[in-house]
Amino acid sequence: MEVLNAEPPPNIGSYNAAIAACGKSKDWEQALQVYQMTVDRGIVTTLTCNTLLTVLAQRRQGTVALKIFSQMPCIHDRLSYQYVVSALTRSGMAEKAHEILEQLKHNSETATVTATDAMYDMVFAAYSRDSNWDG
Repeated sequence: MEVLNAEPPPNIGSYNAAIAACGKSKDWEQALQVYQMTVDRGIVTTLTCNTLLTVLAQRRQGTVALKIFSQMPCIHDRLSYQYVVSALTRSGMAEKAHEILEQLKHNSETATVTATDAMYDMVFAAYSRDSNWDG
C-alpha cells in the first residue's frame, strides 16, 4: 500500500494490479481503499471498476458491489453488469440482480450492452438456491 503513495504517483495499471492482489489475498476492504484512491485522483477507469467488482463478487459483497456499480464514474460495460450480477447472486440477492438485468433492457446508456445468457443463468441458479421448493 505504501508504494501507492510514492512520488511520482503510480499509474492506473499499478492501482489495478493492487486491487487484484487484494482480491487474491481475500482482502476486499483493502481493495476498496485502493479503488477509492483512484477515484480521489480522478484516474479511475472501467477496468478499475470491473477489477473491484470482481473482488467483491468473489467475497460475496453484493451490497458494496451494488453501491460501487451505481456510483461508477465511468461507463458500465458488459463486464460491469456481469460482475455486479455475480456479486448480487453470490450474496443471496437474486431479486436485485434480476432488477439490474431488467434495467439493462430499458437503459439508453446501455444501448450497446445486452445481458448475456450467463447473466440470466446466474440469476436463475440463485433463485433456485434461495427458494423453498417445498412450497
